[in-house]
Amino acid sequence: GSVTYTCVCGNTYTETLTALGHDYPDTWTNNGENHIKVCGNGCGVNLTEAHSYTESRTPASCESAEIITYTCVCGNTYTEEGAPATGHNYPDNWTDNGDGTHIKVCKNGCGINLVENHLADKEYHDNGTALYYATNKCSACGYYESLGEAVGSAYTYVSSESDFIDAMKYQTYVYLEDDITITEPVRLLKSGSRFIHLQGHTLTATGVDSEGDGVMFYATTAISLNLYLYTEGGSFIVAPADESVENAYIVKQNIAPSSDTPIKVFIHAKDGEVDDIISTTGNTLFDMKIGTLTINCEDNGAYVNFVTNGNNPTLVKDDGDETTTMTITVKGGKFQGIDVTEYVDTATYNVVNENGTFIVSKKQ
Repeated sequence: GSVTYTCVCGNTYTETLTALGHDYPDTWTNNGENHIKVCGNGCGVNLTEAHSYTESRTPASCESAEIITYTCVCGNTYTEEGAPATGHNYPDNWTDNGDGTHIKVCKNGCGINLVENHLADKEYHDNGTALYYATNKCSACGYYESLGEAVGSAYTYVSSESDFIDAMKYQTYVYLEDDITITEPVRLLKSGSRFIHLQGHTLTATGVDSEGDGVMFYATTAISLNLYLYTEGGSFIVAPADESVENAYIVKQNIAPSSDTPIKVFIHAKDGEVDDIISTTGNTLFDMKIGTLTINCEDNGAYVNFVTNGNNPTLVKDDGDETTTMTITVKGGKFQGIDVTEYVDTATYNVVNENGTFIVSKKQ
């Protein structure tokens, strides 16, 4: 700047002043796309620069992505996502939580854990007339509780596929109240005895096992089981929904049993019924490797008609193991409509294993 001096006579001279210099603040102010420092002297000459950011990162968590925050010296900020959320890291097994629940604790330490109620996997024992809950053991976490609660009578009445399958797991006496179709083979799980009473109804099996055979009942573990089939004017039928299935069995053993784990099948007709049927769309009714088959139809003239589909019908089939022992005891009944007594030499017939098949030949 400058200062001009003027006399009354009109004489003048000028002195130049030293510049003040800009008076800029210490901090920048956000100005939208840039930031600015406004001179305090009001000269209008201001400083403008582009934003200059530094970054900070919030690490990703189990459920949230990494957050990157960009901050300018003027205070302007924005954020963006970095690495994705890691996801929870739960163990494979549950741990008892001590309060009726079990828990999986996330290994990442996020504090978000899985908590569920114990599974009601009750184990049973049978005293011959009734079932009791022996234990309550959660199959997920291993929680174990001893019980003494009575399930109730071992006599169970069923009218649906699901009821029948549940009853076959643990109940001793199963009575049909309606015709039932089971779409999957029923696994025989528990040693002891099972009594299935048709009460004039039909039990039909339409499913196949892993080997492609039609099967009503099967065993894959070593159990010692007495299976009683009471026709009572009804029918046990194996008829796979897939008509291309060649083999179909009432009972099939999928294991190599020992003499300590036989399956014994007892077939009973009752009170002179004439329409009792046990049939299969295959050539053979039973695929059993050890045990007994007892056909008891001598009471009051009752009989069961055993029907297979094929030119070489047989009652029982085996895999050809020479050590296999199978006994058929016949007390009445018909096979393919012919009196069963014409197919055996004696009341008790130890079946000969011929080429892997137990053949019941007509008596000469």
